[in-house]
Amino acid sequence: MPERIAADMMRGGELYRAYCIACHTAQVHWREKSQVHSWTDLRYQVSRWQRISGQNWSREEIEDVAAYLNRLFYQTPCPVPGCGGPRAGGNGERQLALPR
Repeated sequence: MPERIAADMMRGGELYRAYCIACHTAQVHWREKSQVHSWTDLRYQVSRWQRISGQNWSREEIEDVAAYLNRLFYQTPCPVPGCGGPRAGGNGERQLALPR
């Protein structure tokens, strides 16, 4: 399977608004006891809750919703282009694009 070019945050936002926003207001993402501390945590939580809510999203749809949430709330380093946060390097350190 070819690697994706980039996450589709527009589709992620549409999925989130259609299936998640009824229960997950912005407050759930800002609470003190957040369960998201990394891109892996975020993907896991999106995958977990889409299953609990009876969805059957593809890996790409899960990444799109995670990218949307990452841009809005978390800004964690992540390996997926277009993920809304700095790219994670092979050693787990942040790699930020430098201005040209």
